[in-house]
Amino acid sequence: MTAQLARKIHLLLATCRPACCNCSTCRRMVQTTAAMFNFLLKMALRSRPPTRAELASAEVLVTTAPLLGSTLYSLPRLQWAQLTFAGVEKLMQFYQPDKPAPPFAVTRMASTAFSRELAEWVLAAVLGHERGFGRLWAAQRRRAWTQSTYTYRPVSELTIGVLGTGQMGREVGLLFKKLGCTVNGLSRTEKTADDAFDNMFTSDHLSEFLRSADYLCSVLPSTPSTRHLLTAARLADLPRRPVLVNAGRGDLITERELVAALRVGSLSGAVLDVFENRAAAGRTANSGTWSRWVTISPHVANLSRPELVCAAFLENLERFTGGRPLLHRVEWDRGY
Repeated sequence: MTAQLARKIHLLLATCRPACCNCSTCRRMVQTTAAMFNFLLKMALRSRPPTRAELASAEVLVTTAPLLGSTLYSLPRLQWAQLTFAGVEKLMQFYQPDKPAPPFAVTRMASTAFSRELAEWVLAAVLGHERGFGRLWAAQRRRAWTQSTYTYRPVSELTIGVLGTGQMGREVGLLFKKLGCTVNGLSRTEKTADDAFDNMFTSDHLSEFLRSADYLCSVLPSTPSTRHLLTAARLADLPRRPVLVNAGRGDLITERELVAALRVGSLSGAVLDVFENRAAAGRTANSGTWSRWVTISPHVANLSRPELVCAAFLENLERFTGGRPLLHRVEWDRGY
């Protein structure tokens, strides 16, 4: 994928220049980009990874969180690193709060298109569960005609609770609002309702938020404040017995707590694209509890496709060369 990404960046740099191409901004962008891109392309088109000396000479990197993390405190010339994925927990594993924060900027992979693709998966998860596609496919395999026992709720009658109201959460909210749903958002800070959310809650009102939802749709990152935010105790006695749809990070709830909530009926089901322990999830996917109440997908809610990474990088590159603030910058103290 790295070589493919480098070639696409090369193509976009060649074809997406503005018509003027002689203005000072364009010349500065080309000059700043040339050395960085040659380094990126050279690294991408060979089999071996870059050496520490080569990384130490870089001023701009397009990289993964683990690679950047492994050299986090040995990049003396680096000014900006663009990550190719949205999650930064594998980068934060290398961050040492007792040391000065790295002096360079780090930006996450994010864009409206990337967020919209995740929102589409969330919508598919809700529709698939509400319309009972799994049960229909099982009935088909049994050659059973189950029309007399088939029921569902119109989507417009559902209340959708979205955990996380940043760019991804907002795209989820907008999509469900278009279908007539009531959409509530859970945010780290106080926000007012808008075109994506009918009501906004903070973590201080988590219980009220949980009680309001038919579907709990999480797009939260993995941070100290979101890790194990949901527990069996917090999910107990919810009147609507919601379905958990998790497209954020798997450490929102432990597997033990999730199973406990499913067994007592606090949750009526779960659709998961992320897991705290992916290997354990694979081993238990066909266990009684999971096969009855849980649908899983292998972390494919939205993929960091090369064209999306390129577009995100180039948008920030224009900002970088123009001296403007970068989008989706990682905040070390927040862990995201």
